[in-house]
Amino acid sequence: KMEWSSVTAPQPQQTITLYQHSGAWKLPTFDPFCLSVQLYLKFIGAQYVVEDCNNPDLSPTGALPVIFEHRGPIHGGSVQCIQHLSHSLYDLTTPLTLEERSIIPAFRMMVEEQLHEVMLYYWWEKPENFAVIRDLPHFNSKAFPLNFVLPRTKYYNVHKQLRHTEEQLKERATTIMQGLSDKLGDNQYLLGNARPSPLDAYVGGHLIVWLVAPLPCAFLSEAVRAHPNLLRYCQRLLHVVAPDLDVVTDIYIAAPSVARDGAENSSGGNNNGNSNSNENNSGRSHGGSAKSGVGISVASTLIKYGVIAVGVGGLLFANGFNWWNTAAPVGLPVDI
Repeated sequence: KMEWSSVTAPQPQQTITLYQHSGAWKLPTFDPFCLSVQLYLKFIGAQYVVEDCNNPDLSPTGALPVIFEHRGPIHGGSVQCIQHLSHSLYDLTTPLTLEERSIIPAFRMMVEEQLHEVMLYYWWEKPENFAVIRDLPHFNSKAFPLNFVLPRTKYYNVHKQLRHTEEQLKERATTIMQGLSDKLGDNQYLLGNARPSPLDAYVGGHLIVWLVAPLPCAFLSEAVRAHPNLLRYCQRLLHVVAPDLDVVTDIYIAAPSVARDGAENSSGGNNNGNSNSNENNSGRSHGGSAKSGVGISVASTLIKYGVIAVGVGGLLFANGFNWWNTAAPVGLPVDI
């Protein structure tokens, strides 16, 4: 077996192609599951190319990421992709003890299932965060009315399936983050200093996205920052997948932005007040033009919502389409 100090994965005859959700926030992808696979590919030194597709229907399992090789698509999803890479290229669990191997699924499930529900809550249930998430490449790259319908349909599905209160989710996240911090300790990686393992790919992909995501209500980012060793851990992994991102200057700081947004809203309110006053004066002097404008506005509104209704009907008719994979764990389906 190759030593980690010189590990380079044996290369297939044709380059691996990784299909994933698009990049955002200076990260190669906004999806933590896709980022996990990129981390593993970097760890083993594999040669690969990335295709941003935002279309889970390309995957045999209806989930991104998915790996394509000369034989065709490999089963989608981060776990299946990493397992395939371990079997076909290089297995990072080879030097691990039996005990170390046995804890990988437990910690992975804590992050991909227990903390994933926390992510769904803060990404979709918080109105101020929803305004950011709905502009992710998967949604704003769609034509109208899909760019309007899909994020709202996603929100509706997540809302139906969340089972816990915010306080319960906060307590869960705080407990798991403490457990990850305790496991990491002063080591470079979760299972020691010598080399990364698949666990670092699974956990690191999620922690990095939560840390970097520019959300006004940044509870998950703050939960990572609360543990200095987890923050340093994310910094090390960021150098692997996003070397141009400066964790100090580029990562979103929520509080100043909220204050800034408040000032902009206040200023906008004053401007709107002045604008409304001017419009009212103009309306009194040009009554005919005002009535014409109202008629046009009503007509355009009816057309807009008529198209939206058609779009919703089309989505309901095409019930099998999976527009955005959240790679939800068993028991928490969030397909839309």
